[in-house]
Amino acid sequence: MAFLLICFHFAAQVFSETLPALPQDVLFDNWQVTWTSASEESTVTYTVRYSSFDSDLWKDVPTCKQINFTSCKVTSIKAEAEHGCVMLGVQAERRGLTSDLVRACSRQGTLCSPEVRLSARPGFFTIYLSRKNGIALEGDHIKHRIYFGKEGEHLEKYEDAVSSVSINNLKEGERYCAKVQYTYFDHPVGLSSCTQCEVIPQSRNKPNISWSFELDRKIPDVPRGGGDNQERPWPRRVYPLRDWELRVDARPEE
Repeated sequence: MAFLLICFHFAAQVFSETLPALPQDVLFDNWQVTWTSASEESTVTYTVRYSSFDSDLWKDVPTCKQINFTSCKVTSIKAEAEHGCVMLGVQAERRGLTSDLVRACSRQGTLCSPEVRLSARPGFFTIYLSRKNGIALEGDHIKHRIYFGKEGEHLEKYEDAVSSVSINNLKEGERYCAKVQYTYFDHPVGLSSCTQCEVIPQSRNKPNISWSFELDRKIPDVPRGGGDNQERPWPRRVYPLRDWELRVDARPEE
């Protein structure tokens, strides 16, 4: 009976706790993964996981399992990185609770991570890509998968391309972001580039138009005099619309 109470107490404690905070800014550079801790709790540990080329199976990096640091060398899995391609991520753990996996990205182009540059223009931005090195040299079955969207949104929209591409119909003044990952026969491989963002600039070649309107009466003034020709106050004069001209003049503002 006492054993059951202990088990119940432990289960209640686990379910009442929240998941550990996600690791932040998970980066890969020269076979080292670094990240920022979002928690100051000393009981939180981290595990680096990886998925090798053209595989959906994620495994722990043996030398980076349940560590208290915020960086770890992953050279031990280098032999499994076919074409230099491996996907990496970090999970936070605390007392049996595990956070979601946060995938690493690369700020520098590598053998299996695209080198990316963004350039924004009114209404669109262009993602400049290179096929001069790395896995891109394998042929046109290696493509770039470009994820894009507004800043703050989860980047779910994507477009596959062999070379540089422009994303059109973007709102001026809004900030848009993109990241790029290689695909091998439509299967994502390697690390994606880190997300980059640009503000879509306002058009400068659209002049502000100032409009002026003038009504010009086509019929002569009603003559002064008595009787029916006696001048009446303006509100009592009725002129048909055909007796008036509307002149519109548009000028660009200085």
